[in-house]
Amino acid sequence: MIDIYQLFGGDVDEFARLGKSAQRLIIDNDDFFRIDDILHSLDMINKKLVSGLFEENVYQNLKSQCDNESIIDRLIKISIDRKS
Repeated sequence: MIDIYQLFGGDVDEFARLGKSAQRLIIDNDDFFRIDDILHSLDMINKKLVSGLFEENVYQNLKSQCDNESIIDRLIKISIDRKS
């Protein structure tokens, strides 16, 4: 799912125009928006613009939504790489 998101640069409109049917079986528009929200929250955490409670809630939500820790690590890396 994250690979497809990155393939389209996080651009849900480009995915809507150019995404293949096989890709649409893996990820949909709601998934794109969910990943965007997660990355936005991680960006704000990285920039220290949020409270400790917000940060704790983001990580708790990630743990409940992600199958394994490697997905969380990958999202964090994407967030860090986006700001450079």
